[in-house]
Amino acid sequence: MTVFEFPRINRTLTLLAKRNKLIENLNQRLTVFHSFAVFPFGKTFILFNLLNHLLNYWLLTYLLKEKYDLIISLTPEAAFLPNPGRIPLIYHVLDEYGALPWWNNFFARKQLKFLEKEAVARCRKIIVVSEKLKEKFIASKKRISLFPTPVEIEQFFVRGITEIPDDLRKLPKPIIGFAGSITFKNKIWEELLEELMKTIPDASLVLIGIIRDEVFNIRHYVGKYPNFYYLGLKKKEEIPQYIKRFNLGIIPYKLNSYGQAAYPVKVMEYLSCGIPVVASDMPSLSELKKKKLIYTAKTSQEFVKNCQIAINENSLILRQKRINLAKLYSWPIQIKNYLKLIEIKSYAKT
Repeated sequence: MTVFEFPRINRTLTLLAKRNKLIENLNQRLTVFHSFAVFPFGKTFILFNLLNHLLNYWLLTYLLKEKYDLIISLTPEAAFLPNPGRIPLIYHVLDEYGALPWWNNFFARKQLKFLEKEAVARCRKIIVVSEKLKEKFIASKKRISLFPTPVEIEQFFVRGITEIPDDLRKLPKPIIGFAGSITFKNKIWEELLEELMKTIPDASLVLIGIIRDEVFNIRHYVGKYPNFYYLGLKKKEEIPQYIKRFNLGIIPYKLNSYGQAAYPVKVMEYLSCGIPVVASDMPSLSELKKKKLIYTAKTSQEFVKNCQIAINENSLILRQKRINLAKLYSWPIQIKNYLKLIEIKSYAKT
């Protein structure tokens, strides 16, 4: 399998500085081609996007000389790639792409609409992560499969994680935590966070992950709320140490077009640590809500109320139920289901 990344200018710079390799063989079965961009603003100008993809595609096929039985594309730019042998294409949709900021101008939206139409027309099958995305493509008459993204949660099941991180050790309990990125506007429900800090002032609200200052004003929250703590970006292997010390994990996404279609994989990271979860009322989480293993909310008041309830639900029985469910959504279990979805033999011509 070869992974072809989206061409970016910053990757061009890292390749020139020799901080990255163009081709990286992770193991005998997986090769990553670190594609790069020659022309900037590809999302805005379709010609630049096309040239960047074609250049990398031709370079990849020349250097690797591989023959492929299947192409799985996580972006609509698969429409750019030449396909003379009519290799089966699966369009695997992870988000409502039109809600993401890099598609958020007139030319970018126009390009996305064209690319997605072409990608859907060329693909044999569509895989989506949420029911909302399934509804979006239902008119295409293509076969559509729902596959919520599994997570690599094996590290969360390691026994004997007893060490408390230093920057978490002295914080007042209980700890309400969010582990994730805030890298674009209108992702996080900020009014909800403020309501939470005002209503439960004795709890520490802890955020870990990448946060862009121009998107989320950390200094505003630090200055206004003494119970707000941003602990920065953590290494992947450190994250379980933090989540296991949360008394409650939250997913405060806005219920806009992005939130309505999103499936937040962090819900399984929280559950794998046995902690209670409160999330915005995203359609993709409805089944977990029905199982009574998480709480969801449509308003900030309901969110805060559910936090006050869930934070005390830490019985051993409940914790084990959460952990058991999370194990079912791990990659070692779900990979079998994914391989069934992309079975190449099922595309054999009749």
